[in-house]
Amino acid sequence: PGVTRHAGSRLVLLALRHNVTGAYELDAGALSALAAPYGVPVARQAAFAARVTGGDRWGEVLAHARGLDGEEGLVACVTVPQGRRAPAQRLVKVKSLWWLALSEASRRAAGGTPALADILRQRPSLA
Repeated sequence: PGVTRHAGSRLVLLALRHNVTGAYELDAGALSALAAPYGVPVARQAAFAARVTGGDRWGEVLAHARGLDGEEGLVACVTVPQGRRAPAQRLVKVKSLWWLALSEASRRAAGGTPALADILRQRPSLA
């Protein structure tokens, strides 16, 4: 749907990445301890473990992210096999259906479609 503009900008720490190994540190306690001296907020950790190896939990991750209501989505840490080399980790954004509907309505509003009517048509549960 494109980029949705926000009222303001802010820096939020999602994870830390080791420069040599490429491994991500996702532990909320470790992230908070490192971010606090700089006044950088840490992204809220979902109760759902969003660490995925290969394709074994993608359906579970997608279902959880898509069902989030009132939230943009989540960031999943995906381990990608690399043949003989060590597996690589990637952070992947997964947007919620709520956010996608809001984003699409916002995009259409820029073209003249009434945004609220569009949101309610896409997500009747919000009415």
